[in-house]
Amino acid sequence: MKPIIDPYTIDSHLQSYSDRQPFGFLHFCLNKEGFEMIQSGNTRGAGAVPENPCRQEQQPGIRLKHYEHFDLVDIDLKGEWNGLLAQSDGSSIFLTYEWLRSWWHAYGNDNKLCTVSARDPEGKLIGIAPLYRHRSRYYKIPAAEVTFIGDKASDRQTFIVHRDHPEVYGMLLSEITSGIAYDIVRLEQVPAESPLIAAIKNLPNCETEIDTTLPYVEIGSGWEDFRKSLSSKFKRDLKHKYNVLKKAGPWSVACITDAETISNHLDHLAAIETESRKGQRDYALFADRRALALHRKFLALSRPHQWAALFLLTSNDIVISYLLAFNFNNTLCAYNMGYLPDFYRMSPGKLVLNEAVRYAFDNRLTEFDFLRGNSYIKTLWCQKARRNHRIVVFRPSLKASMLRYLVFQARPFLKHYCEYALKMIARAKPSQPSNTLKNDSGNKRHP
Repeated sequence: MKPIIDPYTIDSHLQSYSDRQPFGFLHFCLNKEGFEMIQSGNTRGAGAVPENPCRQEQQPGIRLKHYEHFDLVDIDLKGEWNGLLAQSDGSSIFLTYEWLRSWWHAYGNDNKLCTVSARDPEGKLIGIAPLYRHRSRYYKIPAAEVTFIGDKASDRQTFIVHRDHPEVYGMLLSEITSGIAYDIVRLEQVPAESPLIAAIKNLPNCETEIDTTLPYVEIGSGWEDFRKSLSSKFKRDLKHKYNVLKKAGPWSVACITDAETISNHLDHLAAIETESRKGQRDYALFADRRALALHRKFLALSRPHQWAALFLLTSNDIVISYLLAFNFNNTLCAYNMGYLPDFYRMSPGKLVLNEAVRYAFDNRLTEFDFLRGNSYIKTLWCQKARRNHRIVVFRPSLKASMLRYLVFQARPFLKHYCEYALKMIARAKPSQPSNTLKNDSGNKRHP
C-alpha cells in the first residue's frame, strides 16, 4: 500500500527534534502507518513520538495503546467505555463515550487524535486518556498543544481510570509526556477532587491553577423545606416575578426528555440565545454551528439513555426562556440557558432555573448542578461550590520554558503591579462631592 505522508506529523516531528540535543543518528522511514522518525539513543525522551501511533506499550503488568483515529476507538473501546466510567472517581456526562464521540464528530476534522488506553494483564480496560493534539495560540504564542477531547464544551474533564487502579493516572501521564510531540499539555476543567491533580504533582515543568467554580444544590429534604431556606429577599423577588408573568397571560413550564423532540427544538433554541444578551455580547453557544452539530449527534447517540432534559417557559404560547440540562447519575446539570430580551422584566431566566431546581426536588434527584460560572444568580439558591483546576505541562525546551515564565511568573507579577498602581491612582485622586441622587442601577438584576 502506498504510504501516506501527513505534513502535520512531519512538521511536528521536525519541530520536536529541533529542540532536542543535536546528537545521535536521525533517519526517516516510510511504512504503511505513514511517516516515522527514529533517533538512535533516547527515543523516549521529551518530545519524542511513538514508533507506531497505535502500538501497545509493555508496562509492569499493564499494557498501553495509542490511538490516532476514532474509528479504532470505536472498535476497541466503545463497548467498555461507559462501564469503565461508572467504576471511576470522575463519572460525568462530559466523559461518556456519547459526548466525546459527538464532540469529535463536530470539532475533530482539523485535529489529530492522541488518545491512550490502559489494560490490565487479563485485558480488562482500566484507563483512558481522551486527548487530541492541535496547533493553537497559547496566550497568542503559537504552540503544539495536547488537550482533552471535549475541550471548551465540557464542564468536567479528567482521565477515566478504574478506582482500584490509581497508579494508572501516573502511567498515562508518563506515556503522554514522553510519547507524543507537544509544546504544552493543557488540561482544563479538572475537578479539584480528581486523583489526576495528585498524580500531576510528580511531573516536572508543571503548573496548576484554579480554573472555574461550579455551584450546586444538595437535595435532601423536600421542595417546601428548601424553599423556606432561601433568603426572604429572594423569595419576595421570585413572588413578584411570578405575578408579573401571570398578569401577562397564560403561562406554563414544560420538561421534555425525548431526545428526538429536543433535537427538533435546537434551531429554535439557537434563535432565542442569539437574540438574548449572550448573542449581543457574542458568546452565544449555539451561534457556532459546530455546537449545534455536537448536540444533534449527542442526542442521537444518547437517545436510549434519555440523559437530556429541556425546560421551556412559555407565555401566551410563546417560548420566552429555555434551559437545556442533563440528567446523569441522578444529578441534574444546568448546561445552557437563553431568554427573549423583550420579556426581561419577568426575569424568565431566573424563573426557568427555579422551575428546574423544583423539578430536581420533585423527582427525588440527589443534586442540582449549576455547572461552571460563578454568577450571583446561582448563589441565590446555594452557597456550596466545587472548584475545577487548570493543569499545564510544559515540554523541557527553550520555547516552552519561556511560555511557562511569561504565563505563570511575569503575567501574575504584571497583573498585581497594575492593580496596585490603579489603587494608588484612585487614592491620590481627590474625591468630588456629588449633588445628584443615587440612581438605582445597582439594584437591577438580569436573568
